[in-house]
Amino acid sequence: MIWLKFGVQTPMLSIKRFLKKYGNQCHLCGDNILFVRPKGMSKRQWQQEMPSRDHVIPKSLGGSGLLQNKKPAHAGCNAKRGNAPIIYFRMKLALKSLNEDMFVNIFR
Repeated sequence: MIWLKFGVQTPMLSIKRFLKKYGNQCHLCGDNILFVRPKGMSKRQWQQEMPSRDHVIPKSLGGSGLLQNKKPAHAGCNAKRGNAPIIYFRMKLALKSLNEDMFVNIFR
């Protein structure tokens, strides 16, 4: 079975083994990574939630393609992070969450 991801054919089994070995938690946002698209989830939403391998040190910044430099992540989180350091991505998520909480509290 072949899985198309960003126009590249990736064997589904290798993704399955990767998640089994490293866990099914996104190392960027901390949420669980789903392996199968749930019924009722739109194709666009699934493209954000599907599993991917994130390079901890991006290849563009000198990171290797070895498994030691890869961790599981949602495809959407991986794309949003780009080649920024992980700490910047996590700070951005925290600020977004903080702003949403402040917005809700203002209108209570």
